[in-house]
Amino acid sequence: MSFTISNDFKNALAAGTVSIKLALLIVRQDGQVFAFTDFQRSVTLPALTVGSITIPSTTYDPRAALVPTNLVQSSDPGKVDNWEVSGPLSGSLTESDIRKGLFRNASYSLIVFDWKDTSRQMLRVRGTVGQISLEGQKVTFKMRSLAQALTQEILLLTSPTSRAKWGDAQVAFFNLNGNTSDGWAARVTASPNSVSSSYSRRIFVVSGTAGFPQARFIGGTAKWNSGANSGYVAEIMDWDRTTGTITLATNAPYDIATSDNVTCQIKCPLTIEDWYAFFGSNRYFAGENGISTAEKASEIQNG
Repeated sequence: MSFTISNDFKNALAAGTVSIKLALLIVRQDGQVFAFTDFQRSVTLPALTVGSITIPSTTYDPRAALVPTNLVQSSDPGKVDNWEVSGPLSGSLTESDIRKGLFRNASYSLIVFDWKDTSRQMLRVRGTVGQISLEGQKVTFKMRSLAQALTQEILLLTSPTSRAKWGDAQVAFFNLNGNTSDGWAARVTASPNSVSSSYSRRIFVVSGTAGFPQARFIGGTAKWNSGANSGYVAEIMDWDRTTGTITLATNAPYDIATSDNVTCQIKCPLTIEDWYAFFGSNRYFAGENGISTAEKASEIQNG
């Protein structure tokens, strides 16, 4: 991406009178903010506005000692700026939160600043946290730039199915604590009735989900409100509408217990038929329903 730098900062760089440090701001999807710097002491940076983006004034903590590496920039739009950041586990970066996936898809901003004059700031790159790995007491985040979307296939950017996820503006009108238009709850909160003895971190039964329309919870989420997995959110890979048996896409960090409290949330509607069943209208459908599918295009071509 292009550097965003003021003329004052640019002139100071040219004169060699600046002392450069980095600041990393991570905002998790649950709203928690984490701010780190490679400066040797805490530093408060004033608000930074770049175009329509404003990064609020924030105090950055040096104790996590996060070290950005492998930052690669390219002027080729077919390539993207991706990088890594590594550091030790700490009070802010706990193994439990990382194993629960709470930092997955968190948004970040990487700032370059002059510690002698903190009004001199430059937004280097923004994006989302990708793959996260743990090695002993060290955590490494793969940081994806916003430009990565340019590398996706065109049908991922313009699609006949909805691209919306819960929390997106397109579905913000819907109250997840209420019912869908066809009369079913959007969330079921309960304790598991039973847990698989063979797959105690992945398969469990919530009988309150039984009887819902076909596939209603597949692609939805299970969020733990108590127990060892409290705060953990997992995608529901499979769900049996007859028994209420839920299979997670990945193992929970810890064994699931019948004493836990979990909220099972339905999937965000994918097709225009789902959209109508959930909301009673196709207004604001988050896709391009007139786009032909690959199968239909093939039928026409071979017709």
